[in-house]
Amino acid sequence: MEVKVKKHVEVVAAVIKKGDYYFAAKRNEFGEMGGRYEFPGGKIEQGESNEAALIREIKEELNAEIEVVEFIMTVNHEYETFKITLHAYLC
Repeated sequence: MEVKVKKHVEVVAAVIKKGDYYFAAKRNEFGEMGGRYEFPGGKIEQGESNEAALIREIKEELNAEIEVVEFIMTVNHEYETFKITLHAYLC
């Protein structure tokens, strides 16, 4: 029996709060997570801090500047086809 090793990705997410509102973005309709809502962010590049990755990803995805205020939590989750480690930050 062949054991398939799932790909593991490490990502950061911005929990962007302004007043009493939080920002969530809708993913495109493609892929395993298509059409769902998420806090924006993305993959951490080699040698990059979590905070730097988050600032870069938000600039790339939303063309917006953010301030990383504080670390919230890290979540490890296993989906059907991959594993994820997500580091969430209040921004």
